[in-house]
Amino acid sequence: MPNSIEFIVPPCDETPSIVYQDDDLLGVSKPAGLLSVPGRHPANRDSLIGRLQQQQPEARIVHRLDMATSGLMLIALNKNSHRRLSQLFERREITKQYHAVVSGCVEASQGLVDLPLACDWPRRPRQHINFDHGKAAQTFYKCLRRSDTQSTLLLSPITGRSHQLRVHCASIGHPILGCEFYADEPARQASPRLLLHASALRLQHPITGTLCHLGNEHLSPPLTTDICRLAASCTRLEKEKEKEKEQEDWAVVETKTRQSGTQIVLQPNRSASWQSNRRILCTIAGFNLVFASGFLSISAWMILPFIGLELLLLWALLRRVFEKLQIQQVIYVDGESVHIESGYVRAEKYWQWPHRESGILVLEHNHPWAPLEISVCYGGKAVRLGAFLNRDDSLLLLAALKNLGLGIQQHSRPDTLAV
Repeated sequence: MPNSIEFIVPPCDETPSIVYQDDDLLGVSKPAGLLSVPGRHPANRDSLIGRLQQQQPEARIVHRLDMATSGLMLIALNKNSHRRLSQLFERREITKQYHAVVSGCVEASQGLVDLPLACDWPRRPRQHINFDHGKAAQTFYKCLRRSDTQSTLLLSPITGRSHQLRVHCASIGHPILGCEFYADEPARQASPRLLLHASALRLQHPITGTLCHLGNEHLSPPLTTDICRLAASCTRLEKEKEKEKEQEDWAVVETKTRQSGTQIVLQPNRSASWQSNRRILCTIAGFNLVFASGFLSISAWMILPFIGLELLLLWALLRRVFEKLQIQQVIYVDGESVHIESGYVRAEKYWQWPHRESGILVLEHNHPWAPLEISVCYGGKAVRLGAFLNRDDSLLLLAALKNLGLGIQQHSRPDTLAV
């Protein structure tokens, strides 16, 4: 619906249908194009609640659907049911389900969209994804049917933000057909109306406490099992990712694009620390203690100084290796300069770039597992980048440098690094 309050809603000729009724609440199917509550403009007084109150004066609105969205709504018929229904919605104890036809082929069979939303005030009523000030918003989706041009999704919102389903579908690259706010032109023109329908509601009756399921059982099966299974799957994937992160041996090449340039961060080896290797170190110390006890039992006192020297040399070697593997490097490249920070003491090099004697030199060894030796060369000097990287990470670093458009020379002979 356009932003201006002078916008006149086109008349809706369809009549809402009642799908459930008792002494405390109504289940109503709202047609697309009908407001849930009256608008601000005097000409926009026609609404779902207004039509219902002509027959049921005590009817009270509990929640809303967008004008363009069709489907099921709950209406309270007295103060008590209105208060309890409002509490159920506030505690998110009412399960809602929507069917949507979206643009394109959704490859994933199911998933979770977890993106915070905030009002886009200059373009309201539009919403946008805002990680700083947005409110939490989560939507489960399940792909029911797909083709090359469109897919049918089963949407289960956990939260109830304005335009949540529209924005979340658009955020995964599949806007809802007929959406005038977030769809591209082909998707907007693909349908004369928004293809979003509130197809099911599942709740405990606010007065009697019995389980109510409004909706076509064949169209919208119960949601609890699917949501629990998907939530468990998401939790399992998060734990697996955390486990992989803990077991990661080598550095991560991270590229950050900024307005003035690009920053490449080479994270250190997370396993290269005394704490993460304490089991190995304790095992080595234990073996040496056993050997020392054995030599003491046979009065071989002369061997003890050699064991102490061996432990000292081992400590010095491991300390050097850990320091080397824990060095973090930051390469910042813009149109005029290259800025490199490296090591604990933040050794920095700042070079004007490009230069006739500057470039990226890559040394590739013949062994397929050996990492690439990548250096930034400037005026006859070379600074090695990512000396702690493995083969795969060095290839990632080379790809990141190529994306910056820097001149790269690749060699296979070891003596080429003497530039």
